Amino acid sequence: QDNSSQSTYTVTDPGLYAVTVTVDECVFEDEIEIEYNDPPDIDLGQDVTLCEGAVILLDATTPGATYVWQDQSTSAQFEVNEPGTYCVTINVNGCTAEDEINIDYIDPEPVDLGPDLTLCEGETILLDAYMPGATYEWQNNTTQSDFFVDEPGTYSVTVTIGDCTSSDEVDVNYVQAIELN
Repeated sequence: QDNSSQSTYTVTDPGLYAVTVTVDECVFEDEIEIEYNDPPDIDLGQDVTLCEGAVILLDATTPGATYVWQDQSTSAQFEVNEPGTYCVTINVNGCTAEDEINIDYIDPEPVDLGPDLTLCEGETILLDAYMPGATYEWQNNTTQSDFFVDEPGTYSVTVTIGDCTSSDEVDVNYVQAIELN
């Protein structure tokens, strides 16, 4: 079709391709229509850390696809309940795509502010909820890892690590000092 005379031709674009071959006085002609399929698109998402016991459903559903997961299962979806690297290869009309995701689990310690307290008037206490890698939200929406108490009340904190949360609260009461004569 382009007047080249090589015995092979490299196709880089879709279209109609034709060849004429002459052997002695015999002429042979053939043509082929080449179409390209778009490669399938697959995205299992970003790596994730889950709370111990959580289950996540990985979904690779793609119209017309076949699937092969890391364990050779062939469903469009894969349920995960333990840490690891999970990958899927999808095939649509001979075109393949792959993706993988790392899933980790954490078992955070529950936050413990201690038992309810009774303090003498004028005493203070520092409640500490520190855990590595955590964020905090106290009853008044402050976000430090500790909270200074100098008056009676119920004090609570929610500690978040990844998608895991743990909460606790403590009641702090005050008694008046007794004057001795």
